[in-house]
Amino acid sequence: MNTRYCLSCSASGYSRVPITSGFEGRLADPSNTTACGYSPVDLYCISVYSWWACINYDITVVAFLAAADAGLFDEWQDQTQILTPEQFSNSFCNSIDSCQSSLPIAMEKWKLFFEKLMSITPVSDGSSVVDTLLHYLWDAHEASIGSAVHKYESRLNFLSDPEKQFNQDWATAINFIGDTRFRTDYETISSFLPHLPHRILRNGDRCPLITDFTAKQNMICQMLKWLNNLNTLSGGNLLTLWKIVTCSPEGRTICREILQSMIAGKTPSLVELLGILEPRAITTNCITDPLK
Repeated sequence: MNTRYCLSCSASGYSRVPITSGFEGRLADPSNTTACGYSPVDLYCISVYSWWACINYDITVVAFLAAADAGLFDEWQDQTQILTPEQFSNSFCNSIDSCQSSLPIAMEKWKLFFEKLMSITPVSDGSSVVDTLLHYLWDAHEASIGSAVHKYESRLNFLSDPEKQFNQDWATAINFIGDTRFRTDYETISSFLPHLPHRILRNGDRCPLITDFTAKQNMICQMLKWLNNLNTLSGGNLLTLWKIVTCSPEGRTICREILQSMIAGKTPSLVELLGILEPRAITTNCITDPLK
């Protein structure tokens, strides 16, 4: 039996899947030249002009193909075909070879994650294995986003300035969040999603003062912006120090506490954050991978 894994099978060149919480409107056509993604005409349509949709394509497809390359589906008898959108088809890889050619770093890191996942044995230490797997998972996730952000930068031109800024803030903050090895289990993710901005930001929206956002949505929006601003102000040094500190369990605990305090509305200055991170970066000893 052959399976066609179709991301874009409709006659108009778009795929149809439900829009999830936290992404209302973000997968629709931001150019407003089609009805893709808009109610009541075509609510469950994903547009090739959507920045979020394009970013998510590169994450999910590359992860799937890397898993196949790692041998995860060796016993799967079905043949799988990934269909790219009719528009901009050259922008989307859809095979192991094409993704290795266009996104080599992301493919390498996702393959490594799945190889680590497949190496787990019944006698493995559960807690340390999960923590290590989260490292490889987020490392691959960050690699996918890092390459896709530049690749689909032109999609940002369709968006309002606040939404464009939010997207850029999110892409930067993923590095900070991922380096703390944020848990990706269903319960954690499903409890986190409702606190993301539930709609596209419009001109005039200013976090944390958006009236139809919850207090938590405003605070998370503000936190993402603050992190990006501080990292830009430091010339990227803040993220460099953060990565060094979070390579130890103690450092990850400290950085999680920093993020939690920012979500609670506390906005530390760059000097304060550097004062916390710099001494720990000097003394941090990274933990050896228990899966080696």
